[in-house]
Amino acid sequence: MRTLLLSATLLVFLFSATPAMADDATDFIENEVDEWVQIAEDNGYTVLETFIGTVTEEDTHTPFLLAPGDYVIYASGGLNIADLDLFIINNATAERLGEDTDPDKIPIVEISFDEQIEICVQAHAWVFEEGFDSGYFCLVICADGEGEILEITLPEPVIETEPEPIYDAGGYITNEINEWKEVATGNEYIVLDSCIGEVTGEDTHITYVLLPGDYIFYASGGMNVTDLDMVIYDADGDEIGSDTEPDKIPIVELKLDERTLVEVQLTAWAFLEGYDSGLSCLVLCAEGEGEIHEAVYPELERSAGAGEFIENEMAEWTTIAENNDYNILDSYIGDITSQDSFITYVLMPGKYIFYASGGMDVADLDMFILDMDEDVLEQDTEPDKIPIVELLIEERTAILVQMHAWAFKPGYHLGYYCLVVCADGDGEIAEVEYPDNSANKKASSSRNPEEHSQDEIYREDVELWVGNWIEWEEEDGNEVTVSDTFLLDDDIQSITLDLESGFYSINAMADARCIDLIMSLYTPDQLLPNFIDYATPYPYADFGLIDDTELNIEFEVVFTSTEFYSEIYVGYVLSRVSDTDDDSRRDYIMDTLDWYEEFSITEGEELIDSWVGKFENERDPVTFEWNLDKGWYYFTGEGGLAITTFSMVISDNDGNFLNEYEFTDKYPFVWLELEEPTTVILEAAGSGFYEGFDDAYGCFLLASTEVDWMYHEEEYDHYPDWDGDEDVLIENAELLAEPWLTSAEMHDEEIIEQFTDYLEYEGEDEAIVYELDLDPGTYYVYVQGDGICLMDVDLVIYDENGYLVDDDVDYPNSASCKIEVKRGDGPYEAWVYAYWLDCNIGYFTFILTGE
Repeated sequence: MRTLLLSATLLVFLFSATPAMADDATDFIENEVDEWVQIAEDNGYTVLETFIGTVTEEDTHTPFLLAPGDYVIYASGGLNIADLDLFIINNATAERLGEDTDPDKIPIVEISFDEQIEICVQAHAWVFEEGFDSGYFCLVICADGEGEILEITLPEPVIETEPEPIYDAGGYITNEINEWKEVATGNEYIVLDSCIGEVTGEDTHITYVLLPGDYIFYASGGMNVTDLDMVIYDADGDEIGSDTEPDKIPIVELKLDERTLVEVQLTAWAFLEGYDSGLSCLVLCAEGEGEIHEAVYPELERSAGAGEFIENEMAEWTTIAENNDYNILDSYIGDITSQDSFITYVLMPGKYIFYASGGMDVADLDMFILDMDEDVLEQDTEPDKIPIVELLIEERTAILVQMHAWAFKPGYHLGYYCLVVCADGDGEIAEVEYPDNSANKKASSSRNPEEHSQDEIYREDVELWVGNWIEWEEEDGNEVTVSDTFLLDDDIQSITLDLESGFYSINAMADARCIDLIMSLYTPDQLLPNFIDYATPYPYADFGLIDDTELNIEFEVVFTSTEFYSEIYVGYVLSRVSDTDDDSRRDYIMDTLDWYEEFSITEGEELIDSWVGKFENERDPVTFEWNLDKGWYYFTGEGGLAITTFSMVISDNDGNFLNEYEFTDKYPFVWLELEEPTTVILEAAGSGFYEGFDDAYGCFLLASTEVDWMYHEEEYDHYPDWDGDEDVLIENAELLAEPWLTSAEMHDEEIIEQFTDYLEYEGEDEAIVYELDLDPGTYYVYVQGDGICLMDVDLVIYDENGYLVDDDVDYPNSASCKIEVKRGDGPYEAWVYAYWLDCNIGYFTFILTGE
């Protein structure tokens, strides 16, 4: 039987062919039937039956008696249905023979029978559009080759008077968001985020914190919107991108050179007659590098009665638990958004049952029970919103209950959920801590959250770091002005210090739960530059003060390892480096150059030239010239205490650009490869000084190196032919991979797949892509290069939507990635490529394991 592939082309056809302004729900579903019939015929299938029916909150069943054969069953939900599932059931045994439960409204099931069988096709509508509780659906039953319907009993379709929608159908805007994703994928962009929200005549704002990269913002207005504009602002309120054309599909491209907070403003300027609101969608993509570190969406009002609904859900779970003679230990109602919600419990030995429900605006809710290392103990990831998990605890254990909303009703990204924790026999909650960002509608539990059991360890780690850093500063002859360790439990922690004139260095550290800590320095007159602009828990800066000044230091935790951590320990050390006089500044940069020269010699590089000097004016370059032979070279240096930006531009004697340092800090580093003897000219400039200084010292050195691993040539003939037996490469790759197999065995990982393959070209564009069809669970992928020709192999994992799951692109000639599959919705992709290939071919061993 042929495998039916719903390709990107088919999806675009399906979504775009559906009329955006169908006269009514009947016309819409009849068009859907026509489209499925066309698709079936294009795939060479025989259409046996078509059917339009009505589905409500109760399932619709259609019985068939089928002859032996291969069948394909298509279905579509109508205008008023947002999520439709399809189940094929054996009438004789009630066994499920096939299903499609993806969170969409176009289920497709392929199934084969070797003998005559009576089946029932069960259609289940998980989610309706707002204002509806019923809608039409269609079935198209096809045969792939032989196949015949021997008997069929079709229910009479219910013709109903359907209520007017409150505003446009969410199905339309869902199609729009899927089409934008198809467009992005077709252009090889990485889809980072997508959201659906309400637009009125007032502006709608979505805020992102983005890392450096190239971004594309796509948006569309819904059925009722005729003109939608998009304007993007930075944190200062300055416009940095816009599309205000008189249409409803704005697109904005944006290049960011540093970590930036951007605010996307969507404004609906015009609506269809009779409407003053509608839906809109936004899809954010990256072209190459780019990453979201934070997203803040506009809050929508919950559905009317959402609070009463979730309270009733919790009451029902409580009744069920009591009827099963379980001991109810805790119950809780909280908020759930696109970010996961975490509750911490410390449990005594016993058997526990966790019941949960999503509220009115939640369409699919999953529950994970994690240990404090965030390994999954138990989970319920069924495509519904009522997860139930049983857990056996044999000793006192701290766990995290992670709630994840996979889907919301169209137009919503905020809802309630409830959790009821019970014990079957023995069992007791010793401690509990609820998420700080929840609705905090605690139900029956009156326990006071106690300090997290690991907090003391995190605090001690930071205090140890502070103590060590103080010793390092004193060994360097610097005066430690102030140091401290504190618990950052607010959004921003401010510290004010009165400092004398001089030059200072400040280093900070957040505990291991923090991924991104921002440190900002302010005087009464200006924001001082901070030389760390990427995600790090270790920000630092140095700065100069020409007068006695009040300094304000602000710390902000932007990103943590899980949403649970709302309190982070932070430590910092502020040191006074030297006086502001000219001799002190020069001595400082001379010591810095000595360190660079010693490091270069230690690395076995040939030191060609070095310089210490003063930049008298901002952006007034100092020029140097060398006659260099063919080979590899690098320039490195550092700006002195009074400088904020040190730039380098390298050209040849004819004025041809060769390379430059592109970042706005004072630590330039530039590689250069010369294929023939060349006269090289360096222009070094101090392009930024601290306020009050009109000159600054800097230093640099030029060295030659034998290291050429930065060199990559796409031409095939760059590589020497491998003149040995390729079996040697295969054997070496498999030999080097044996430690991965040993490690997997030690960790009780099951070997799912193992093979050896080869690569012929370097670069990510030449990757070999493997599709991984994975059931829910935890998996590991290992790749190992042969070490003879393939010297550095890299690995990148994407999910079925093209989102980055994990990558390992570090230098060693092996790579490993972890995949947490919560739902087996589609194939994951493992991209394997050569970062360094010494020959015309190289081999690697690929290993897939599962816990």
